[in-house]
Amino acid sequence: MKKIFYIVILISVVFLGFFLINEKHHNDLLKEEVKKQKAINKKEQLDNQNKESTTKHSTVDKKEIVKEALLKQPYVERISKYNDVDVKEAMRQPTTPPNLIHDGTVSYYFNSDNNVTIQRPGSIGGTYQGTWSIDDHKLTITTDSGVTKQYTYKIQNNKVKFDSQDKYGTDDKWTSEFIPKAEDPDK
Repeated sequence: MKKIFYIVILISVVFLGFFLINEKHHNDLLKEEVKKQKAINKKEQLDNQNKESTTKHSTVDKKEIVKEALLKQPYVERISKYNDVDVKEAMRQPTTPPNLIHDGTVSYYFNSDNNVTIQRPGSIGGTYQGTWSIDDHKLTITTDSGVTKQYTYKIQNNKVKFDSQDKYGTDDKWTSEFIPKAEDPDK
């Protein structure tokens, strides 16, 4: 009978040991899960603070991004479409003005916080001076002769992208884009 008693005690101790080991492992897993959840919550909290901070300062940041982009390199306004056809394809059509690409390109050199030099090639060529300003949605350029142009923009991945513009003649439509001169395929 003593043998059975010792065997029962031994089995109980082994079973209790397995139970305690399993319970400790379970508690360790729970502690690890709580640590992970705290880290996730902290990251989400920081992300939300950064979003709030970005929202509060977005006006200043947008203007600063545009300003830095303009002062860093020259820009061109170029015709990209003629009557909704890619300009290079349109140039192969006999009804397209032969000087469309050349005369339709204007270069802009932003040489200070508010001064710009504007160059037009071709028969209507010349160099002009003007001023520029930025608001939350657009760049405004005014020549010394009083001609004003506006280019709306978006900020994507901390880079400025100006929207294309449609211009209409009597029977024609031009779509122009305002891009860094380095990105101009016709340079």
